[in-house]
This record gives sequence, structure tokens and C-alpha cells, in this order.
Amino acid sequence: MNQSCLYNRQNDQLLSGIIDTVPKQDGQQFKQFMLKTTIFDTNNKPKQSEKREVIDFLFENLEQFGDPKNHIEKAIDYSTKEFDSFGGFTMLLQEEDKIM
Repeated sequence: MNQSCLYNRQNDQLLSGIIDTVPKQDGQQFKQFMLKTTIFDTNNKPKQSEKREVIDFLFENLEQFGDPKNHIEKAIDYSTKEFDSFGGFTMLLQEEDKIM
């Protein structure tokens, strides 16, 4: 397996990607895929559509351990300091535009 990381820092936005090449069963061909990590914080706030996508993903995938959507949204708002808070960050991992 060959792995490399790509970093792009623009306007205090940190984006990273990981490209893996994995041999297929026949040993001749390779599959490539890209994992993209996005960090949302006070300097890189999510668009409303991105925030909604994260909220929906967490609500659906946390199942019985999950929180109501409004609690998830409040946690994201806390991390991006949408109101008076200590702040933090929300990390999003995607493979081909699908949240992991």
C-alpha cells in the first residue's frame, strides 16, 4: 500500500487528503481513493449546507446513543464560537464527498 498526504492551507483553512493505492485481487490493477479532512473552527466556519449535512449524518449514525438535532447543532456552534464559548473544532472526514 502506498500512502501520501496532501496539505493545503489557505485563509486559515486546513484541508488534508490521503490517497491510497491498494492492489486488487488479481494483483495487476490498483484502486485509488481520496480521503478529505476538513476542520471547522472560528476561522473556517461551515456553510449552512455543510452544517446541516454533518448534523444529519450524526443524527442518523449515532442511533440510540445520539442527541437531538438541535443539540448537535448547538455543539457545532459552540466549536465555531457562534455564541460566547471557549470554542474548539469540528472535524469532517469524507471519501468522494461522502461523510465517513
